[in-house]
Amino acid sequence: MFQRILVPVDGSRPSVEAVLYSEYFFKAFGSEIVLLHVISPEMIARQEKVGTNPGEMAAEVLDVSERALRRKGIAATSLVLEGPVAGRICATVLSEKCDLVIMGGRSVLDIPDFLVDSVSEKVSHYARSPVIVVRNLLPLKTLLVAYDGSRSSQRALDVAGEIALRARARLRLVEIKNEGLVPPSESPTGAKILEWHLDMAQRGLTVDMDLRLGKPAEKVIRLAQERAIGLVVIGGSGGEAGREGPGSVTDQVLKGCPSAVMVVK
Repeated sequence: MFQRILVPVDGSRPSVEAVLYSEYFFKAFGSEIVLLHVISPEMIARQEKVGTNPGEMAAEVLDVSERALRRKGIAATSLVLEGPVAGRICATVLSEKCDLVIMGGRSVLDIPDFLVDSVSEKVSHYARSPVIVVRNLLPLKTLLVAYDGSRSSQRALDVAGEIALRARARLRLVEIKNEGLVPPSESPTGAKILEWHLDMAQRGLTVDMDLRLGKPAEKVIRLAQERAIGLVVIGGSGGEAGREGPGSVTDQVLKGCPSAVMVVK
């Protein structure tokens, strides 16, 4: 499923955690890891003022990331590009044929680092692949997937199930509605969930079902906190105007969830 993983790095704590987090997917899927350092125009201007060399900094950042992976027995390919950070990351997904991006995002309590959420959010919205934004290194023992019946959430359900199977993790499925909770047998989405649940159970996956009433983003974030979730998987529109902008459920979860968050198109 994930043959090539792109990991943008800049030397900040969140990007280091993203490098370490990629080990879970290397072990589960045997993925190739591609490290990318983007030298932005702002970085060049800032480093020229202090007399440092952007190319030397890029080499150092990549060397640290490569050594961290080698200690875990993982070889990686490294790239250096110049230009707008989010745009170069999204373009590299296509040019390098990557099917997953794992990148750092600042903690909800941190002062922004270079890979600030504006970059990770842009990439999660517009990259032509699933994107994981890492904010901690909780073990990938439990996944939480949010389901609302949409095509993207069905895709998120399938992806989360496959990750859980490969990583030998538990999966918690939460269906959240603003009003009118009904039994699965009476719900328009219930039949799909039950069919998926039966298939996963036959394949040996443990799934915990959860129905919640309330605001979707708030419930997802609270469940992630309460259950120490290693990865939250949520559907995204893949850049469709208005669907993932400020205030959307995906945007709120990306901004407020302390767990790693995966956006699936």
